[in-house]
Formats: sequence, C-alpha cells, structure tokens
Amino acid sequence: MKTSWTKRIIAATTWATLACVMAQEAPPIPPAAPAPDAASDNPLNSRRAVLQNPAAWSIPSTHIALVNIDNSVDADWLESVAQSIEKYVRIPVKVVALEGKPSNPWEAAQSVRTQLSDDAKLFVVLARFSPEVGAPPVLSAPQNGWAVMDVAWMEQGGGDKPERLAKQVWRTLGFSIGCGLQSRPQAVMFPATKPEEIDEALSNNFHPQNLAVLDMMSQKLGLERIQLKSREELEAMGLLPLRVETSPEGGKQ
Repeated sequence: MKTSWTKRIIAATTWATLACVMAQEAPPIPPAAPAPDAASDNPLNSRRAVLQNPAAWSIPSTHIALVNIDNSVDADWLESVAQSIEKYVRIPVKVVALEGKPSNPWEAAQSVRTQLSDDAKLFVVLARFSPEVGAPPVLSAPQNGWAVMDVAWMEQGGGDKPERLAKQVWRTLGFSIGCGLQSRPQAVMFPATKPEEIDEALSNNFHPQNLAVLDMMSQKLGLERIQLKSREELEAMGLLPLRVETSPEGGKQ
C-alpha cells in the first residue's frame, strides 16, 4: 500500500514539472538568413553583363561606310540599319552623309571614294538617279570594295517600304563584296528584277555563304572585326573579378 502511494506521488510530481516547463515561454526563433542573390552569384549572369557592356569590346578604326547622298533615305532609319548590320557581322558600320548630285553611279562612287577616310575599307552608296540615266538598281565593283544603290529604282511600285529598303541595303552590301545571287528564298540575295520581288526573300540578312565571302574579303580589304577584350584587360577594368591563382598543392598563392 505504501509503495502504491509512493508511485502516485512520483507520477504527480513528474507531471507537475512537465506542466511548468511547457508553460514557460518558448525562446524566439532566430530570423532566417537571407538567401544569396542568385542573379548576382550566377557566373552566367556576370558574363552576360560583360558581353552587354560596350566598354568590353575593342572597336577597330577600319569600318564599312553607308553613304547617304543628299539625304536619299531617312538618316535615322539608315542609322538603325547600320546598327543591325554591325551587330550581325561584327564589323563597325558608320553612316556618312554627303552632299552632291552625281549624274550616274560610277561618278557617285568615284566622288565618294575621294571624300571618305582611308579607314572606310568598304562602302555602299545610296543615291537617286534620274530615269533618263538608265542606272542599274545596283552597280558594284567588288575588287575595289564598293557598290552604289539607286534609291529611285526602289521607289518604283511602292518599293520604298522600310523593310524592303533594308533588304536592298543588305543585297547591295553583298554585291560590294562579290556575293552572287542565290536561288533559295531563305537568302537575302534572292534574285529580284523589280522592287516587289525583294519581298520574296525570307531573310533580312546574310546567308552563311555570304558571311564566308565577307570573311575572305575582309582579310583582302583590311577590315578588322569587333573583338572582346582579353581577360586581363577586363580584370584591369573591373569588369571581371581577379582570378585566384592556386599552387600545385591546392593552396592560394
């Protein structure tokens, strides 16, 4: 009987102790540490930021010139076309505005050549010629690195549409480096005997075969490409973190 009461006392004491412990206020939960910024720690994002930084690229002085004679086309529109060409071919493209009333494409090319700097290794002239002249849609001299585009011809039948004009600028650039016509509609160099037929070309820029010709002609004419600066230069500019050299034993030097 004595043992039974002893067990009851012990059990009651135990439950009372547990109740006191549970009644006490629980310690506050520490706030969770903020998650690391995945965007900033992601090396791919860091590299993407470098590639999008104009300071990370070496821009050569040699370039392709798009020459707008006597405002034959809208200056802002031509600037946007130049930027799209530059981005695609990785060669600097500059728009040059010149005044004049050349009577024919040959005269236009000779006049432009004397007014451009020696760094303009390749140039495309956009000019208007009177129908009486009988100028071809494009006159080109690949061996000399130039071509002349007749804007007046493009305006026949509503051929001055911006997209159509842009394709013709690409085509004229192709003729300036000796690209031939291609029968596949996926190529911007698709044959066209009138402005409306240029719309049948599904591409708005060069076919890989045209890029191969441009590579060959760039070397011949001395055109240099836009290049990403070396890692050492990017590190010195603070655009990339400094590399940590490790010893053969695995320790930092």
